[in-house]
Amino acid sequence: MSNESTLPPHLLAIITAAIHAAYAGRLRIVAVIPVPDADWAREGRRDIFSSHRLR
Repeated sequence: MSNESTLPPHLLAIITAAIHAAYAGRLRIVAVIPVPDADWAREGRRDIFSSHRLR
């Protein structure tokens, strides 16, 4: 991970722990890049609707 990150160290620790727990340590974190003003709700809906077939 880059030392130039704008994320606080405790958030980097949480992200690292979550990835390690989810993937049993099989992945290596190369970078954590915050996305400014992301509309997560819209992206989530888009992901859900794109996985369903329209009738």
